[in-house]
Amino acid sequence: MNKGKEQIGKTDSSAITVMSSATGIRIPIGVVPNLKKVVLGARTAIYNGITGVYTKSSRQARETEQKRELSPEEMEELISIIKSRFDAPPSHYYGTMKDLKETVTWAVIEKSLRNANPALLWSLNELEKADGHVDLMADKEGFLYFGDCAQRAPVEHKNNRHKKAVEQAEPLGVEMVDDDFWLRQLQKLGKFDNDERCLLKTDDNHLNQGLVLVGRYSDYSSQSTKEGANVTSVPDGGDSASAWRGFVKIPKLTD
Repeated sequence: MNKGKEQIGKTDSSAITVMSSATGIRIPIGVVPNLKKVVLGARTAIYNGITGVYTKSSRQARETEQKRELSPEEMEELISIIKSRFDAPPSHYYGTMKDLKETVTWAVIEKSLRNANPALLWSLNELEKADGHVDLMADKEGFLYFGDCAQRAPVEHKNNRHKKAVEQAEPLGVEMVDDDFWLRQLQKLGKFDNDERCLLKTDDNHLNQGLVLVGRYSDYSSQSTKEGANVTSVPDGGDSASAWRGFVKIPKLTD
């Protein structure tokens, strides 16, 4: 008997069903033994054992989106934290704001943050909760770059494989810092990742060779691009785990 192909569908926002292309009948998920709930990283999805397709209901999608928004109190707290770092003397924290204060004012930063996509502020808050010490990283090409500015990349972001790091960053809605950004933006703000490797977003050419890029600042480096800041390649999945840094780009509003 030809049962036809099975496709995940839905009848409403509270029930997940399966539709048979042979009969056109939608059947509740509990009736179909081939369907089961599975966990994919930080996400819960429905797995169809017949088609091998993962999906999630519209209700789950809405709930996920709703979680990516800070409460008014959380937003005010995050903005207050960033302002305190902007107002602090340059010597207070590795000179992070020393050069940026010459190109952007707090009024511009605050306006940009308050008018940003709520999901971006949620992402920033997730970085802050992981002890990322969220701060302004760069002001270029019409965007303000905010992200992990802790002296060392957050311990919670440690991984020994590049793929795992990407899988950590994606649900947070952040981008991993790459070698160019680490060298030419972050390192001009201070001595970051001093004697500790930072796992960087790596290009396919290196990944295909089983290598990943890491950044490290060392006062004793003999080959440096800027006062001991170096990017090197190491085996992906090696014995030593390295933490990655994340960031988001927020449109800069000046008017």
